[in-house]
Amino acid sequence: LSEFSNLRNVGLRAINLIDGDLLVSCLLTEDEDEVLLGTHNGMVEIEDGALEAEDAPVSHTSITGLMVNGTNEANFPVASVTLLYTQNNLVFFFSNFQYARQQSVLYQYRLDGVDTEWCQPTTEHTALYRGLPPGHYTFRVRSTAGGGLWGEEASLLIHICQPWWNTWWAWCLYLLTAGILFAIGILAVRRILRLHRHLEVERRVSAFKSDFYDRIERELRNPINVVQGAAENVQLSGTSKTTVQSLRRGSKRMLKLIDMIRQFHQLDEVEMQVRAEEDAMNERAEQRFREIQQSIHSEEAELKELAPPPINEQTILVVESDEDNLTHLADTLNPFFTIVSSQSMADALGLVAKHSFSLVIIDISDDERAGRELTEAVLRKHVLLPIVHISAFDDDAHQLRSLRMGAADYIVKPFSGKVLLERITKLIGRTYAANADKQTGSTPQQQELLTNVKDKRFLDLFHSVLESHVRDVNFSVEQFAALMNLGRTQFYKKVKELTGETPAQHLHRARLNYAARLLRNTTDTVEEVMNSAGFNSPTHFYNAFRQQFGRSPREYRMSATED
Repeated sequence: LSEFSNLRNVGLRAINLIDGDLLVSCLLTEDEDEVLLGTHNGMVEIEDGALEAEDAPVSHTSITGLMVNGTNEANFPVASVTLLYTQNNLVFFFSNFQYARQQSVLYQYRLDGVDTEWCQPTTEHTALYRGLPPGHYTFRVRSTAGGGLWGEEASLLIHICQPWWNTWWAWCLYLLTAGILFAIGILAVRRILRLHRHLEVERRVSAFKSDFYDRIERELRNPINVVQGAAENVQLSGTSKTTVQSLRRGSKRMLKLIDMIRQFHQLDEVEMQVRAEEDAMNERAEQRFREIQQSIHSEEAELKELAPPPINEQTILVVESDEDNLTHLADTLNPFFTIVSSQSMADALGLVAKHSFSLVIIDISDDERAGRELTEAVLRKHVLLPIVHISAFDDDAHQLRSLRMGAADYIVKPFSGKVLLERITKLIGRTYAANADKQTGSTPQQQELLTNVKDKRFLDLFHSVLESHVRDVNFSVEQFAALMNLGRTQFYKKVKELTGETPAQHLHRARLNYAARLLRNTTDTVEEVMNSAGFNSPTHFYNAFRQQFGRSPREYRMSATED
Protein backbone atom coordinates (compact mmCIF):
# COMPACT_ATOMS: atom_id res chain seq x y z
CA LEU A 1 0.00 0.00 0.00
CA SER A 2 2.97 2.31 0.40
CA GLU A 3 3.37 2.27 -3.37
CA PHE A 4 -0.04 4.00 -3.76
CA SER A 5 0.51 6.87 -1.30
CA ASN A 6 0.55 9.33 -4.14
CA LEU A 7 -3.13 8.37 -4.95
CA ARG A 8 -4.46 10.25 -1.93
CA ASN A 9 -5.46 7.00 -0.27
CA VAL A 10 -7.58 6.06 -3.25
CA GLY A 11 -6.40 2.47 -3.27
CA LEU A 12 -7.12 2.08 0.40
CA ARG A 13 -10.64 3.40 0.02
CA ALA A 14 -11.27 1.15 -2.94
CA ILE A 15 -10.16 -1.90 -1.07
CA ASN A 16 -12.45 -1.03 1.79
CA LEU A 17 -15.42 -0.94 -0.59
CA ILE A 18 -14.81 -4.28 -2.22
CA ASP A 19 -16.84 -7.10 -0.61
CA GLY A 20 -16.06 -10.77 -0.50
CA ASP A 21 -17.66 -11.46 -3.92
CA LEU A 22 -15.03 -9.40 -5.71
CA LEU A 23 -11.66 -11.00 -5.51
CA VAL A 24 -9.02 -8.40 -6.27
CA SER A 25 -5.96 -9.92 -7.83
CA CYS A 26 -4.20 -6.69 -8.67
CA LEU A 27 -4.56 -2.94 -8.38
CA LEU A 28 -3.26 -0.63 -11.07
CA THR A 29 -3.49 3.07 -11.74
CA GLU A 30 -2.97 4.92 -14.97
CA ASP A 31 -3.28 8.46 -13.68
CA GLU A 32 -4.61 10.28 -10.66
CA ASP A 33 -8.29 9.91 -11.61
CA GLU A 34 -8.59 6.23 -12.69
CA VAL A 35 -8.04 2.95 -10.91
CA LEU A 36 -8.14 -0.50 -12.54
CA LEU A 37 -8.93 -3.57 -10.43
CA GLY A 38 -8.17 -7.02 -11.75
CA THR A 39 -10.69 -9.69 -10.69
CA HIS A 40 -11.49 -13.26 -11.70
CA ASN A 41 -14.39 -11.87 -13.77
CA GLY A 42 -12.29 -9.32 -15.66
CA MET A 43 -11.12 -5.72 -15.19
CA VAL A 44 -13.12 -3.15 -13.18
CA GLU A 45 -12.45 0.54 -13.81
CA ILE A 46 -13.17 2.86 -10.88
CA GLU A 47 -13.23 6.65 -11.26
CA ASP A 48 -11.79 8.58 -8.41
CA GLY A 49 -14.68 11.09 -8.36
CA ALA A 50 -17.24 8.39 -7.76
CA LEU A 51 -15.43 7.19 -4.70
CA GLU A 52 -15.00 10.62 -3.14
CA ALA A 53 -18.55 12.03 -3.51
CA GLU A 54 -20.91 10.64 -0.85
CA ASP A 55 -24.00 12.37 -2.35
CA ALA A 56 -23.18 11.87 -6.05
CA PRO A 57 -26.26 11.28 -8.30
CA VAL A 58 -27.26 7.73 -9.19
CA SER A 59 -25.73 6.61 -12.44
CA HIS A 60 -27.37 4.79 -15.35
CA THR A 61 -28.46 1.16 -14.69
CA SER A 62 -27.21 -1.44 -17.19
CA ILE A 63 -28.33 -4.92 -18.10
CA THR A 64 -25.23 -7.01 -17.72
CA GLY A 65 -26.42 -10.46 -18.82
CA LEU A 66 -29.20 -12.84 -19.93
CA MET A 67 -29.41 -16.52 -19.13
CA VAL A 68 -31.81 -18.58 -21.29
CA ASN A 69 -32.82 -22.05 -20.08
CA GLY A 70 -29.70 -22.03 -17.85
CA THR A 71 -27.30 -20.92 -20.60
CA ASN A 72 -25.78 -17.49 -21.25
CA GLU A 73 -27.34 -16.19 -24.44
CA ALA A 74 -25.43 -13.06 -25.55
CA ASN A 75 -22.49 -10.75 -24.76
CA PHE A 76 -23.76 -7.44 -23.46
CA PRO A 77 -24.42 -4.66 -24.10
CA VAL A 78 -27.05 -5.60 -26.76
CA ALA A 79 -30.35 -3.87 -27.71
CA SER A 80 -32.50 -6.93 -28.51
CA VAL A 81 -32.51 -10.72 -28.39
CA THR A 82 -34.45 -13.18 -30.58
CA LEU A 83 -35.26 -16.60 -29.11
CA LEU A 84 -37.03 -19.81 -30.13
CA TYR A 85 -40.46 -20.70 -28.67
CA THR A 86 -38.77 -23.35 -26.51
CA GLN A 87 -36.36 -20.77 -25.00
CA ASN A 88 -38.88 -19.28 -22.63
CA ASN A 89 -37.18 -19.47 -19.21
CA LEU A 90 -35.19 -16.23 -18.78
CA VAL A 91 -32.90 -14.78 -16.06
CA PHE A 92 -31.90 -11.11 -16.42
CA PHE A 93 -28.74 -9.68 -14.74
CA PHE A 94 -28.35 -5.97 -14.13
CA SER A 95 -26.26 -3.42 -12.07
CA ASN A 96 -25.63 0.34 -11.67
CA PHE A 97 -22.01 -0.14 -10.59
CA GLN A 98 -22.38 2.09 -7.54
CA TYR A 99 -20.06 0.13 -5.31
CA ALA A 100 -19.68 2.92 -2.76
CA ARG A 101 -23.45 2.75 -2.05
CA GLN A 102 -23.95 -0.92 -2.73
CA GLN A 103 -25.88 -1.65 0.45
CA SER A 104 -28.38 1.18 -0.12
CA VAL A 105 -29.00 0.66 -3.85
CA LEU A 106 -32.48 -0.61 -4.74
CA TYR A 107 -33.69 -1.92 -8.08
CA GLN A 108 -37.08 -2.08 -9.81
CA TYR A 109 -37.85 -3.97 -12.98
CA ARG A 110 -40.79 -4.95 -15.16
CA LEU A 111 -41.35 -7.05 -18.27
CA ASP A 112 -43.78 -5.37 -20.65
CA GLY A 113 -46.25 -7.97 -21.87
CA VAL A 114 -46.23 -9.80 -18.53
CA ASP A 115 -46.05 -7.17 -15.76
CA THR A 116 -48.42 -4.21 -15.63
CA GLU A 117 -46.50 -2.36 -12.90
CA TRP A 118 -42.97 -2.09 -11.54
CA CYS A 119 -42.02 -4.73 -9.05
CA GLN A 120 -41.33 -3.92 -5.43
CA PRO A 121 -37.86 -2.34 -4.81
CA THR A 122 -35.25 -5.02 -4.16
CA THR A 123 -31.52 -5.30 -3.67
CA GLU A 124 -31.35 -8.37 -5.93
CA HIS A 125 -29.36 -8.00 -9.14
CA THR A 126 -31.41 -10.65 -11.06
CA ALA A 127 -34.97 -11.13 -12.41
CA LEU A 128 -36.46 -14.57 -13.26
CA TYR A 129 -39.31 -15.29 -15.72
CA ARG A 130 -40.46 -18.83 -16.56
CA GLY A 131 -42.66 -20.29 -19.32
CA LEU A 132 -43.06 -17.14 -21.39
CA PRO A 133 -45.39 -17.63 -24.37
CA PRO A 134 -44.23 -16.54 -27.85
CA GLY A 135 -44.43 -12.80 -28.41
CA HIS A 136 -42.63 -9.46 -28.03
CA TYR A 137 -41.44 -8.31 -24.61
CA THR A 138 -39.43 -5.37 -23.25
CA PHE A 139 -37.49 -5.81 -20.06
CA ARG A 140 -37.01 -2.55 -18.15
CA VAL A 141 -34.86 -1.94 -15.02
CA ARG A 142 -33.96 1.10 -12.93
CA SER A 143 -32.16 1.80 -9.63
CA THR A 144 -31.94 4.31 -6.77
CA ALA A 145 -29.57 4.98 -3.90
CA GLY A 146 -32.26 6.39 -1.65
CA GLY A 147 -34.30 9.51 -1.40
CA GLY A 148 -36.89 8.41 -3.96
CA LEU A 149 -34.78 9.48 -6.90
CA TRP A 150 -34.77 6.79 -9.58
CA GLY A 151 -32.12 6.79 -12.20
CA GLU A 152 -32.44 6.36 -15.89
CA GLU A 153 -33.87 2.95 -16.80
CA ALA A 154 -32.28 0.35 -19.08
CA SER A 155 -34.27 -1.78 -21.48
CA LEU A 156 -33.84 -4.92 -23.56
CA LEU A 157 -36.15 -6.09 -26.36
CA ILE A 158 -37.01 -9.81 -26.24
CA HIS A 159 -38.68 -11.58 -29.17
CA ILE A 160 -39.75 -15.18 -28.63
CA CYS A 161 -40.65 -16.66 -32.03
CA GLN A 162 -43.87 -18.50 -32.70
CA PRO A 163 -43.70 -22.29 -33.30
CA TRP A 164 -43.76 -23.27 -36.94
CA TRP A 165 -47.36 -24.49 -36.69
CA ASN A 166 -48.46 -21.04 -35.44
CA THR A 167 -46.69 -18.89 -38.01
CA TRP A 168 -48.43 -16.81 -40.68
CA TRP A 169 -47.41 -19.13 -43.48
CA ALA A 170 -48.72 -22.10 -41.46
CA TRP A 171 -52.06 -20.31 -41.04
CA CYS A 172 -52.11 -19.55 -44.72
CA LEU A 173 -51.61 -23.25 -45.33
CA TYR A 174 -54.38 -24.04 -42.86
CA LEU A 175 -56.76 -21.62 -44.56
CA LEU A 176 -55.84 -23.02 -47.96
CA THR A 177 -56.43 -26.58 -46.74
CA ALA A 178 -59.72 -25.57 -45.09
CA GLY A 179 -60.81 -23.85 -48.29
CA ILE A 180 -60.01 -26.94 -50.32
CA LEU A 181 -61.84 -29.18 -47.83
CA PHE A 182 -64.81 -26.80 -47.79
CA ALA A 183 -64.95 -26.82 -51.58
CA ILE A 184 -64.72 -30.62 -51.57
CA GLY A 185 -67.47 -30.74 -48.93
CA ILE A 186 -69.71 -28.45 -50.99
CA LEU A 187 -69.15 -30.62 -54.05
CA ALA A 188 -69.80 -33.76 -52.03
CA VAL A 189 -73.00 -32.32 -50.51
CA ARG A 190 -74.22 -31.24 -53.92
CA ARG A 191 -73.45 -34.68 -55.31
CA ILE A 192 -75.22 -36.33 -52.36
CA LEU A 193 -78.23 -34.08 -52.87
CA ARG A 194 -78.30 -34.94 -56.57
CA LEU A 195 -78.04 -38.63 -55.73
CA HIS A 196 -80.75 -38.22 -53.09
CA ARG A 197 -83.06 -36.54 -55.59
CA HIS A 198 -82.25 -39.22 -58.13
CA LEU A 199 -82.93 -41.96 -55.59
CA GLU A 200 -86.13 -40.22 -54.54
CA VAL A 201 -87.25 -40.11 -58.16
CA GLU A 202 -86.31 -43.77 -58.59
CA ARG A 203 -88.10 -44.66 -55.37
CA ARG A 204 -91.25 -42.86 -56.39
CA VAL A 205 -91.12 -44.39 -59.86
CA SER A 206 -90.59 -47.81 -58.28
CA ALA A 207 -93.45 -47.19 -55.85
CA PHE A 208 -95.66 -46.09 -58.73
CA LYS A 209 -94.74 -49.20 -60.71
CA SER A 210 -95.38 -51.43 -57.71
CA ASP A 211 -98.71 -49.77 -56.96
CA PHE A 212 -99.63 -49.85 -60.65
CA TYR A 213 -98.92 -53.54 -61.00
CA ASP A 214 -100.65 -54.34 -57.70
CA ARG A 215 -103.76 -52.49 -58.79
CA ILE A 216 -103.63 -54.06 -62.25
CA GLU A 217 -103.32 -57.47 -60.62
CA ARG A 218 -106.32 -56.81 -58.38
CA GLU A 219 -108.31 -55.44 -61.28
CA LEU A 220 -107.42 -58.44 -63.45
CA ARG A 221 -108.49 -60.90 -60.79
CA ASN A 222 -112.09 -59.63 -60.88
CA PRO A 223 -112.75 -60.23 -64.62
CA ILE A 224 -110.76 -63.46 -64.51
CA ASN A 225 -112.93 -64.58 -61.61
CA VAL A 226 -116.05 -63.64 -63.59
CA VAL A 227 -114.87 -65.43 -66.73
CA GLN A 228 -113.79 -68.50 -64.76
CA GLY A 229 -117.11 -68.68 -62.92
CA ALA A 230 -119.08 -68.16 -66.12
CA ALA A 231 -117.10 -70.94 -67.77
CA GLU A 232 -118.00 -73.27 -64.89
CA ASN A 233 -121.65 -72.33 -65.26
CA VAL A 234 -121.49 -73.06 -69.00
CA GLN A 235 -119.96 -76.45 -68.28
CA LEU A 236 -122.48 -77.35 -65.56
CA SER A 237 -125.82 -75.99 -66.71
CA GLY A 238 -125.43 -74.91 -70.30
CA THR A 239 -125.19 -71.46 -71.78
CA SER A 240 -127.57 -68.79 -70.44
CA LYS A 241 -128.00 -65.11 -71.17
CA THR A 242 -126.51 -64.09 -67.80
CA THR A 243 -123.47 -66.27 -68.36
CA VAL A 244 -122.86 -64.80 -71.81
CA GLN A 245 -123.17 -61.27 -70.42
CA SER A 246 -120.63 -62.05 -67.68
CA LEU A 247 -118.20 -63.48 -70.21
CA ARG A 248 -118.58 -60.43 -72.45
CA ARG A 249 -118.04 -57.91 -69.64
CA GLY A 250 -115.08 -59.82 -68.21
CA SER A 251 -113.41 -60.01 -71.62
CA LYS A 252 -113.84 -56.27 -72.23
CA ARG A 253 -112.32 -55.38 -68.86
CA MET A 254 -109.35 -57.67 -69.42
CA LEU A 255 -108.69 -56.10 -72.82
CA LYS A 256 -108.74 -52.60 -71.32
CA LEU A 257 -106.39 -53.57 -68.52
CA ILE A 258 -103.99 -55.20 -70.97
CA ASP A 259 -104.09 -51.99 -73.02
CA MET A 260 -103.15 -50.04 -69.88
CA ILE A 261 -100.15 -52.30 -69.28
CA ARG A 262 -99.01 -51.81 -72.89
CA GLN A 263 -99.30 -48.02 -72.59
CA PHE A 264 -97.42 -48.05 -69.32
CA HIS A 265 -94.46 -49.89 -70.83
CA GLN A 266 -94.34 -47.40 -73.69
CA LEU A 267 -93.86 -44.43 -71.35
CA ASP A 268 -90.43 -42.82 -71.73
CA GLU A 269 -88.24 -43.13 -68.61
CA VAL A 270 -87.28 -39.45 -68.60
CA GLU A 271 -90.93 -38.44 -68.84
CA MET A 272 -91.73 -40.72 -65.89
CA GLN A 273 -89.01 -39.09 -63.78
CA VAL A 274 -90.25 -35.60 -64.60
CA ARG A 275 -93.79 -36.60 -63.73
CA ALA A 276 -92.65 -38.13 -60.47
CA GLU A 277 -90.65 -34.98 -59.65
CA GLU A 278 -93.69 -32.77 -60.23
CA ASP A 279 -96.10 -35.05 -58.29
CA ALA A 280 -98.26 -35.49 -61.37
CA MET A 281 -97.79 -39.14 -62.26
CA ASN A 282 -99.99 -40.55 -59.51
CA GLU A 283 -102.78 -38.12 -60.34
CA ARG A 284 -102.65 -39.10 -63.98
CA ALA A 285 -102.73 -42.78 -63.08
CA GLU A 286 -105.68 -42.20 -60.76
CA GLN A 287 -107.48 -40.33 -63.49
CA ARG A 288 -106.82 -43.19 -65.91
CA PHE A 289 -108.23 -45.72 -63.45
CA ARG A 290 -111.30 -43.57 -62.88
CA GLU A 291 -111.88 -43.30 -66.63
CA ILE A 292 -111.74 -47.08 -66.98
CA GLN A 293 -114.08 -47.62 -64.04
CA GLN A 294 -116.50 -45.02 -65.38
CA SER A 295 -116.45 -46.60 -68.81
CA ILE A 296 -117.17 -49.98 -67.24
CA HIS A 297 -119.97 -48.71 -65.01
CA SER A 298 -121.44 -46.62 -67.81
CA GLU A 299 -122.28 -49.72 -69.80
CA GLU A 300 -126.00 -50.34 -69.95
CA ALA A 301 -127.22 -52.92 -67.45
CA GLU A 302 -128.63 -55.89 -69.25
CA LEU A 303 -131.69 -57.75 -68.03
CA LYS A 304 -131.02 -60.92 -66.09
CA GLU A 305 -132.95 -64.12 -66.45
CA LEU A 306 -135.50 -64.85 -63.78
CA ALA A 307 -133.77 -67.27 -61.44
CA PRO A 308 -135.68 -70.14 -59.86
CA PRO A 309 -136.29 -69.97 -56.10
CA PRO A 310 -133.31 -71.05 -53.99
CA ILE A 311 -133.23 -74.62 -52.79
CA ASN A 312 -131.99 -73.69 -49.27
CA GLU A 313 -133.86 -71.48 -46.85
CA GLN A 314 -130.77 -69.46 -45.95
CA THR A 315 -130.00 -65.78 -46.65
CA ILE A 316 -126.48 -64.57 -47.42
CA LEU A 317 -125.17 -60.98 -47.53
CA VAL A 318 -122.57 -60.26 -50.25
CA VAL A 319 -120.56 -57.00 -49.93
CA GLU A 320 -118.60 -56.38 -53.14
CA SER A 321 -117.62 -52.96 -54.58
CA ASP A 322 -116.96 -54.32 -58.06
CA GLU A 323 -120.19 -54.61 -60.00
CA ASP A 324 -119.14 -57.46 -62.29
CA ASN A 325 -117.74 -59.53 -59.45
CA LEU A 326 -120.90 -58.88 -57.42
CA THR A 327 -123.01 -60.10 -60.33
CA HIS A 328 -120.84 -63.21 -60.64
CA LEU A 329 -121.17 -64.02 -56.93
CA ALA A 330 -124.92 -63.52 -57.06
CA ASP A 331 -125.23 -65.74 -60.14
CA THR A 332 -123.16 -68.44 -58.43
CA LEU A 333 -125.11 -68.45 -55.15
CA ASN A 334 -128.66 -67.49 -56.22
CA PRO A 335 -129.75 -71.03 -57.17
CA PHE A 336 -128.95 -72.27 -53.67
CA PHE A 337 -129.46 -69.32 -51.26
CA THR A 338 -131.31 -66.05 -51.00
CA ILE A 339 -128.74 -63.33 -51.80
CA VAL A 340 -128.78 -59.75 -50.52
CA SER A 341 -126.01 -57.67 -52.17
CA SER A 342 -124.38 -54.33 -51.40
CA GLN A 343 -121.58 -52.33 -53.05
CA SER A 344 -121.03 -50.11 -49.99
CA MET A 345 -119.42 -51.09 -46.70
CA ALA A 346 -121.42 -48.39 -44.93
CA ASP A 347 -124.77 -49.70 -46.18
CA ALA A 348 -123.92 -53.30 -45.29
CA LEU A 349 -124.14 -52.71 -41.54
CA GLY A 350 -127.71 -51.43 -41.93
CA LEU A 351 -128.63 -54.54 -43.92
CA VAL A 352 -127.26 -56.75 -41.13
CA ALA A 353 -129.54 -55.00 -38.65
CA LYS A 354 -132.56 -55.33 -40.96
CA HIS A 355 -132.20 -58.99 -42.12
CA SER A 356 -131.38 -62.27 -40.46
CA PHE A 357 -128.35 -63.58 -42.37
CA SER A 358 -126.82 -67.02 -42.18
CA LEU A 359 -123.47 -65.85 -43.59
CA VAL A 360 -121.72 -62.66 -44.76
CA ILE A 361 -119.25 -62.43 -47.67
CA ILE A 362 -117.01 -59.32 -47.75
CA ASP A 363 -114.54 -58.45 -50.52
CA ILE A 364 -111.63 -56.59 -48.83
CA SER A 365 -109.41 -56.25 -51.92
CA ASP A 366 -109.93 -52.50 -52.41
CA ASP A 367 -110.38 -51.31 -48.81
CA GLU A 368 -109.06 -53.68 -46.19
CA ARG A 369 -109.55 -51.17 -43.39
CA ALA A 370 -113.26 -50.69 -44.14
CA GLY A 371 -113.68 -54.46 -44.38
CA ARG A 372 -112.04 -54.91 -40.99
CA GLU A 373 -114.29 -52.27 -39.41
CA LEU A 374 -117.39 -53.88 -40.94
CA THR A 375 -116.31 -57.31 -39.71
CA GLU A 376 -115.76 -56.06 -36.16
CA ALA A 377 -119.09 -54.20 -36.16
CA VAL A 378 -121.02 -57.28 -37.36
CA LEU A 379 -119.36 -59.62 -34.87
CA ARG A 380 -120.12 -57.27 -31.97
CA LYS A 381 -123.86 -57.80 -32.59
CA HIS A 382 -123.78 -61.35 -34.04
CA VAL A 383 -120.95 -63.30 -32.46
CA LEU A 384 -121.73 -66.63 -34.16
CA LEU A 385 -122.42 -65.21 -37.62
CA PRO A 386 -119.78 -66.65 -40.01
CA ILE A 387 -117.97 -64.09 -42.18
CA VAL A 388 -115.98 -64.97 -45.31
CA HIS A 389 -113.32 -62.58 -46.65
CA ILE A 390 -112.57 -62.48 -50.37
CA SER A 391 -109.30 -60.80 -51.41
CA ALA A 392 -106.86 -60.48 -54.30
CA PHE A 393 -103.89 -60.93 -51.92
CA ASP A 394 -102.70 -64.50 -51.49
CA ASP A 395 -99.90 -63.90 -48.95
CA ASP A 396 -99.96 -65.24 -45.40
CA ALA A 397 -99.91 -61.76 -43.79
CA HIS A 398 -103.27 -60.74 -45.27
CA GLN A 399 -104.82 -64.11 -44.44
CA LEU A 400 -103.61 -63.92 -40.83
CA ARG A 401 -105.01 -60.40 -40.44
CA SER A 402 -108.42 -61.51 -41.70
CA LEU A 403 -108.56 -64.59 -39.49
CA ARG A 404 -107.42 -62.63 -36.43
CA MET A 405 -110.07 -59.96 -36.92
CA GLY A 406 -112.76 -62.65 -36.83
CA ALA A 407 -113.24 -63.97 -40.36
CA ALA A 408 -114.27 -67.63 -40.48
CA ASP A 409 -112.64 -68.20 -43.88
CA TYR A 410 -110.38 -66.44 -46.42
CA ILE A 411 -110.75 -67.00 -50.18
CA VAL A 412 -108.28 -65.68 -52.79
CA LYS A 413 -109.44 -64.44 -56.20
CA PRO A 414 -109.82 -65.94 -58.72
CA PHE A 415 -111.64 -68.78 -57.02
CA SER A 416 -113.78 -71.70 -58.13
CA GLY A 417 -117.54 -71.38 -57.68
CA LYS A 418 -117.64 -75.00 -56.51
CA VAL A 419 -115.04 -74.32 -53.81
CA LEU A 420 -116.86 -71.20 -52.63
CA LEU A 421 -120.19 -73.04 -52.50
CA GLU A 422 -118.70 -75.96 -50.59
CA ARG A 423 -117.03 -73.70 -48.02
CA ILE A 424 -120.21 -71.69 -47.51
CA THR A 425 -122.25 -74.86 -47.10
CA LYS A 426 -119.89 -76.21 -44.43
CA LEU A 427 -119.84 -72.93 -42.48
CA ILE A 428 -123.62 -72.52 -42.51
CA GLY A 429 -124.14 -76.19 -41.61
CA ARG A 430 -121.86 -75.99 -38.55
CA THR A 431 -123.45 -72.73 -37.39
CA TYR A 432 -127.00 -74.09 -37.80
CA ALA A 433 -126.13 -77.27 -35.92
CA ALA A 434 -124.64 -75.29 -33.03
CA ASN A 435 -127.68 -73.00 -32.83
CA ALA A 436 -130.14 -75.91 -33.00
CA ASP A 437 -128.30 -77.65 -30.18
CA LYS A 438 -128.60 -74.57 -27.95
CA GLN A 439 -132.31 -74.07 -28.70
CA THR A 440 -133.65 -77.63 -28.46
CA GLY A 441 -131.05 -79.37 -26.35
CA SER A 442 -130.86 -82.18 -28.90
CA THR A 443 -127.69 -83.72 -30.23
CA PRO A 444 -126.10 -81.78 -33.10
CA GLN A 445 -127.48 -82.58 -36.50
CA GLN A 446 -125.98 -81.34 -39.75
CA GLN A 447 -128.21 -78.89 -41.61
CA GLU A 448 -129.53 -80.14 -44.91
CA LEU A 449 -127.86 -77.67 -47.25
CA LEU A 450 -128.22 -78.65 -50.88
CA THR A 451 -126.09 -77.78 -53.86
CA ASN A 452 -128.09 -79.67 -56.48
CA VAL A 453 -131.67 -79.26 -57.72
CA LYS A 454 -132.15 -83.04 -57.96
CA ASP A 455 -131.12 -83.39 -54.31
CA LYS A 456 -133.67 -80.72 -53.40
CA ARG A 457 -136.43 -82.62 -55.16
CA PHE A 458 -135.37 -85.86 -53.48
CA LEU A 459 -135.43 -84.30 -49.99
CA ASP A 460 -138.78 -82.63 -50.61
CA LEU A 461 -140.27 -86.03 -51.51
CA PHE A 462 -138.40 -87.67 -48.61
CA HIS A 463 -139.87 -85.22 -46.05
CA SER A 464 -143.33 -85.51 -47.58
CA VAL A 465 -143.35 -89.30 -47.28
CA LEU A 466 -141.86 -89.11 -43.79
CA GLU A 467 -144.50 -86.61 -42.61
CA SER A 468 -147.27 -88.88 -43.95
CA HIS A 469 -146.09 -92.07 -42.20
CA VAL A 470 -144.42 -90.79 -39.04
CA ARG A 471 -147.43 -91.97 -36.95
CA ASP A 472 -147.44 -95.45 -38.51
CA VAL A 473 -145.91 -97.92 -36.05
CA ASN A 474 -145.35 -100.55 -38.74
CA PHE A 475 -143.76 -98.17 -41.24
CA SER A 476 -140.35 -99.69 -42.13
CA VAL A 477 -137.25 -98.56 -44.05
CA GLU A 478 -138.07 -101.03 -46.85
CA GLN A 479 -141.48 -99.43 -47.31
CA PHE A 480 -139.85 -96.01 -47.20
CA ALA A 481 -137.38 -96.98 -49.99
CA ALA A 482 -140.17 -98.44 -52.09
CA LEU A 483 -142.17 -95.22 -51.85
CA MET A 484 -139.06 -93.31 -52.99
CA ASN A 485 -138.68 -95.70 -55.97
CA LEU A 486 -135.21 -96.76 -54.83
CA GLY A 487 -133.63 -99.97 -53.60
CA ARG A 488 -132.78 -100.31 -49.92
CA THR A 489 -129.01 -99.93 -50.45
CA GLN A 490 -129.30 -96.99 -52.86
CA PHE A 491 -131.86 -95.32 -50.60
CA TYR A 492 -129.61 -95.80 -47.56
CA LYS A 493 -126.59 -94.18 -49.32
CA LYS A 494 -128.59 -91.25 -50.65
CA VAL A 495 -130.19 -90.38 -47.30
CA LYS A 496 -126.87 -90.79 -45.49
CA GLU A 497 -125.16 -88.44 -47.99
CA LEU A 498 -127.76 -85.69 -47.78
CA THR A 499 -128.75 -85.79 -44.08
CA GLY A 500 -125.75 -87.36 -42.37
CA GLU A 501 -128.01 -90.03 -40.85
CA THR A 502 -129.30 -93.45 -41.89
CA PRO A 503 -132.99 -93.71 -42.89
CA ALA A 504 -133.76 -95.52 -39.63
CA GLN A 505 -132.04 -92.85 -37.54
CA HIS A 506 -133.79 -90.10 -39.45
CA LEU A 507 -137.21 -91.82 -39.02
CA HIS A 508 -136.53 -92.34 -35.31
CA ARG A 509 -135.53 -88.67 -34.83
CA ALA A 510 -138.58 -87.48 -36.79
CA ARG A 511 -140.91 -89.51 -34.54
CA LEU A 512 -139.31 -88.07 -31.37
CA ASN A 513 -139.56 -84.51 -32.74
CA TYR A 514 -143.22 -85.15 -33.60
CA ALA A 515 -143.81 -86.41 -30.05
CA ALA A 516 -142.16 -83.27 -28.64
CA ARG A 517 -144.46 -81.08 -30.73
CA LEU A 518 -147.50 -82.95 -29.41
CA LEU A 519 -146.32 -82.55 -25.82
CA ARG A 520 -145.90 -78.79 -26.31
CA ASN A 521 -149.06 -78.13 -28.32
CA THR A 522 -151.69 -80.66 -27.10
CA THR A 523 -153.17 -81.93 -23.86
CA ASP A 524 -152.90 -85.61 -24.82
CA THR A 525 -151.50 -87.97 -22.24
CA VAL A 526 -147.96 -89.24 -22.57
CA GLU A 527 -149.25 -92.65 -23.59
CA GLU A 528 -151.47 -91.13 -26.27
CA VAL A 529 -148.51 -89.08 -27.55
CA MET A 530 -146.38 -92.23 -27.63
CA ASN A 531 -148.93 -94.07 -29.74
CA SER A 532 -149.44 -91.08 -32.05
CA ALA A 533 -145.68 -90.85 -32.65
CA GLY A 534 -145.43 -94.48 -33.74
CA PHE A 535 -143.94 -96.03 -30.57
CA ASN A 536 -145.43 -99.22 -29.06
CA SER A 537 -143.02 -99.69 -26.14
CA PRO A 538 -143.22 -97.20 -23.21
CA THR A 539 -139.74 -98.10 -21.98
CA HIS A 540 -138.18 -97.60 -25.38
CA PHE A 541 -140.07 -94.31 -25.83
CA TYR A 542 -139.06 -92.94 -22.41
CA ASN A 543 -135.38 -93.87 -22.87
CA ALA A 544 -135.18 -92.53 -26.44
CA PHE A 545 -136.94 -89.28 -25.50
CA ARG A 546 -134.65 -88.67 -22.50
CA GLN A 547 -131.58 -89.44 -24.60
CA GLN A 548 -132.54 -86.88 -27.27
CA PHE A 549 -134.01 -84.08 -25.14
CA GLY A 550 -132.26 -84.67 -21.81
CA ARG A 551 -135.47 -85.07 -19.79
CA SER A 552 -138.53 -87.29 -19.54
CA PRO A 553 -141.71 -86.55 -21.55
CA ARG A 554 -143.54 -85.23 -18.43
CA GLU A 555 -140.60 -82.97 -17.48
CA TYR A 556 -140.39 -81.76 -21.06
CA ARG A 557 -144.11 -80.85 -21.07
CA MET A 558 -143.78 -79.04 -17.72
CA SER A 559 -140.81 -76.99 -18.90
CA ALA A 560 -142.60 -76.14 -22.15
CA THR A 561 -145.67 -75.02 -20.18
CA GLU A 562 -143.55 -72.79 -17.91
CA ASP A 563 -141.86 -71.24 -20.91
